[in-house]
Amino acid sequence: MKIAFISDIHGNIDALNAIVEELEKTEIYGIAFLGDYITDFPYHNEVLTKMQELSRKYRTWIVKGNREDYIIDHYNGKYRNWTFSNTSATLLYTFESLLIQHLGYISNMPNELVINLRGYKPIYIRHRVKREEWPKHPYVVSGHFHYDFEAEKPGTKKYILNSAGLAYNGTPGAHYAIATSIGEEWIITRHVVDYDRKALIRKVRKHKVYRYPSKWMMMVCKTLETGNGYLSAYWTTALQRCVERGIGSMDMQLEDIPNSIWREVRTELLENKDTKK
Repeated sequence: MKIAFISDIHGNIDALNAIVEELEKTEIYGIAFLGDYITDFPYHNEVLTKMQELSRKYRTWIVKGNREDYIIDHYNGKYRNWTFSNTSATLLYTFESLLIQHLGYISNMPNELVINLRGYKPIYIRHRVKREEWPKHPYVVSGHFHYDFEAEKPGTKKYILNSAGLAYNGTPGAHYAIATSIGEEWIITRHVVDYDRKALIRKVRKHKVYRYPSKWMMMVCKTLETGNGYLSAYWTTALQRCVERGIGSMDMQLEDIPNSIWREVRTELLENKDTKK
């Protein structure tokens, strides 16, 4: 018995297709999707359509991530300051171009699930499980942080998976995991497959999302190219700069950061070849 785990696709249909091509070479019983399928790369409808196709071919378990929640919450009127002139631009683009049936699809996704197959120990899945959290299940698998982490304590093995669509750990490519049954237990292994990332970057640079003032997609592409954490450094450094200048706090909304700060931080990061997560 083998189950694949895919997390944090972020609209990167090329990465998802590369993983699926690898999975088709082995006997996979099912696929668990761990959230953040949309936003950043502008191919969210293609990703969600592919996931629905895979649900007709394999048994699937699907939970939503924070990016799905952002879109659902915006639909329900929570976010009023999304514009194409700040860092919410790619979120707004996703919201406005998301097919209505896909809005319904992500709205019906649960926050957590337990993969409970007869004869095997259960696997708990949720998009975000912090390092210090220990859900009471034999196996816990999550994503969100875009890096690999695993830990164990009596009764629980916990795995945080790297991103399929936008890895941060210095190893570019599409990351995923496979759980293989050994008796009632599971052995979880991590995998990465590369694909034509340069072609994807060229395609994205021609898309209108690349031209939005915050240049969010410029840093997304730099992260995709290198596998290093340019994107996470972009927003954390911008927040720190706002705190230093007395114009904000570390929990302020990214949309409220002035474009002049984004421009300053972006220049610094792109000049620093050693940027890591």
